[in-house]
Order: sequence, then structure tokens, then C-alpha cells
Amino acid sequence: MTAAAESGYISRSPCRGVKLPRVEQVEMRFLSADQLEHLASTVPGRYRALILTAGYIGPRWGELTGLKRSRLNLLRGTLEVAETLVELRGTLSFGQPKTSASRRVITLPGFLVAELNAHLEQHSTHSDLVFAGRDGGPLRRNNFRRRVWLPAVARARLEPLRFHDLRHTAVALLIGQNAHPKLIQSRLGHSSIQVTLDRYGHLLGGLDEAVANSLEQAHRAALPENPAVYLPHADAD
Repeated sequence: MTAAAESGYISRSPCRGVKLPRVEQVEMRFLSADQLEHLASTVPGRYRALILTAGYIGPRWGELTGLKRSRLNLLRGTLEVAETLVELRGTLSFGQPKTSASRRVITLPGFLVAELNAHLEQHSTHSDLVFAGRDGGPLRRNNFRRRVWLPAVARARLEPLRFHDLRHTAVALLIGQNAHPKLIQSRLGHSSIQVTLDRYGHLLGGLDEAVANSLEQAHRAALPENPAVYLPHADAD
């Protein structure tokens, strides 16, 4: 509306002075690696790699369901996010990632490369999609949630849990490995580092302690073998 007013299409934006409702933050849920592996063991085999990729790497639902085999390089161990599957009023279509930062290449850990390789060998379909339904077609969020996700979460005794919480889990696991916030932003496809810090800054407190411990170790390593003979130079009079 502001752009329309500035371009002269309308005389004044009707949005001026409108007070936006307060956005209620949904509490984030994080799984441990053990819980994630347990959850992956409760879904049908064709969806195991989907759960592990979501929980360890953190792509959005549309990025996962829109992932094409041509974007998966298992020799190099990389996954490229270049398309997203969008569902609007029951109609599925492929589109571009939501921002330029959302288009990214993510390096995969070795165990996930093996999981994806086994997945492609065991669940090949006529489509180019990495993760597809039993008929080889694209996965629909509501169907997957009802038929696969909710029963698996119940069997794993992890209720309540949303699929999007696997994205939060990926961040928590990265932070647990002392990953730099800039790296987290890059792997998650956030538009800016501020988005990453606003959403997950409360989890980064442990990094400060980890840095202090690393400095302590560096200091001790720099001391001579016999610290008793190490004396600082006296200040000149």
C-alpha cells in the first residue's frame, strides 16, 4: 500500500495508523539426538531419511518435499535448496525459495549421506523427487501429518510435536556443537543474522562459556612446562 501511494495509484495508504496485533510466540520444542533417532525409527521406512534430514539439517517442509534428485550430490555430500513445493488451496506447484538467502548448499554429515543413498536405492520412483509419497507423487502436508507424523509422534511418546520443531532441533544440535551463529544462519537459510539471533539467541548463552573454556585451555598450553619458574617482568622504576 505504501508503494502504491508513492507511485500515485492511491492518494493515501489505508494501512496508516493501523495497529498490528501482538504476535504470540509459539514455544519451541527441541529434540535430543537420541529422541530424533527414536522418532525416525517409528515412521515407515520410506520416510526415515526425511525425518533425519529435517532434524539434522533443518530445511523447511516445502524445501524438503520440493527437493529434486538433481539437487542432491551424494558424492560430494551436499544438498542444494533451489526449489520449494507450495500447496495453495489443494493445488501443488514448484516455486523459488522465499528469499535469496534461502537458496543454499548444505554440507551433509557422512551418516546422512549413507541414509539418503539407501533411501534412493530402496524407494525409487518415477519422479525426480527425493521424498515422495507411495504413489511417487509429491507429499501433501495434511495427509502426511495425519497418516504418518501424528501416529509416529504418538508411538515415540513425544507429543506434542510439530514437524517444524525438527527445524528447531537442527539449530539446537548445531548450537550444541558450538556452531557460529553466522554458520547457523547460512545452513538454515535465514535472511539475516538478526533473524537467527532473534529466534535462537536465548540458546547461544552456552557459546560464551565454551569460548571462555577454550581461552583457558589456550592460556595453559602457552605456559612453560615448569610454571614455577615463570615470572612476569617487573615494571621499570
